[in-house]
Amino acid sequence: MQAVTNSHGYSFGTVTAFPHGVPQLTASNTVTVSGEISNNGQPQCLGPAEGSSTGGYMGLLCNNGQWYIDAVANLGNNSVVVGKQLATGSYPYNSSTTYVISLTFGSGSGKLGVTFSQGSASPLSETFSTGQFTPDAVGYALNNPYDNNAPATIDGFTYEVGS
Repeated sequence: MQAVTNSHGYSFGTVTAFPHGVPQLTASNTVTVSGEISNNGQPQCLGPAEGSSTGGYMGLLCNNGQWYIDAVANLGNNSVVVGKQLATGSYPYNSSTTYVISLTFGSGSGKLGVTFSQGSASPLSETFSTGQFTPDAVGYALNNPYDNNAPATIDGFTYEVGS
């Protein structure tokens, strides 16, 4: 996936095709991104993104030890992605840790989940209300308010249809 950059610091890459046998995007699903977030002295964030041109969500984990859930518009097209913060909190950041960050949707709610590859940190879980929506774009999100070339490493991406 290739990140599309815009002037507000959000960058995102969306899936344009799935391997053979994977069904269409549905309202009940989980999108997961795994990767590392560098610490080069500037804020850097990484996480999954899902939605459409009219609405969607990003779950961001940042190298300042903060996580964010943002409601966004304009995912999956070349327009500027605009967002509003829904929730935030802190977590134990470590630059050598691979984070597995997921957004799970269904029945008008969403859940941000984070697991850590190293250390003894407990998994992070935060729920939020979404209303009903069916995405037409899923992928990853990067956020760096000072430099649109955010050096985060994306190791994996999965999309799972829910029940």
